[in-house]
Amino acid sequence: AATLPRLRRVLIDLIVELQCGGDDFRGGREVATRLIVIFLREEALQRLTRPLVSSIITALPLAGVAPRLATASLEALGELAAVAHDDSIDPWLRERLISHILENVQDQNSSQKQRVSLWALGKIAYGTGYVVTPYLDYPQLLTQAADILPTTKRASWDLRREVFRTFGILGALD
Repeated sequence: AATLPRLRRVLIDLIVELQCGGDDFRGGREVATRLIVIFLREEALQRLTRPLVSSIITALPLAGVAPRLATASLEALGELAAVAHDDSIDPWLRERLISHILENVQDQNSSQKQRVSLWALGKIAYGTGYVVTPYLDYPQLLTQAADILPTTKRASWDLRREVFRTFGILGALD
């Protein structure tokens, strides 16, 4: 019981690091994001993160950052959607998150970034019930994700598998 306030303080410090941390050469923001992912994955720590969902979403560095930091942020978004399980993530879906995820899906420079973007989209759809309607809100979604398949002949099967898994979650194959 005495450790929960300390862990809550650590989580808040990590959020502050994301909001105020500079782009230092040590990767402080990336480390903070990866530690938040650990908080989100551990079932015992999830109850600490639920009240801070909106703060975490607004603090995550999604645009104009290094590919490793963007990948870590997308991973945190996917885990956050699995933890939230309610409408607390919905206000950001259409405004910010899905459009940013689609931008990362188009990034041909990093297959890891594409894979994590698709994975995060699948986790968000599964965690929030935001299925089928992404195709109506973003008509280019199906073609963008399908365009990955012919261009990944030399890419790993992980990326191809993630495309098919995301299609299945979103309901493209119905």
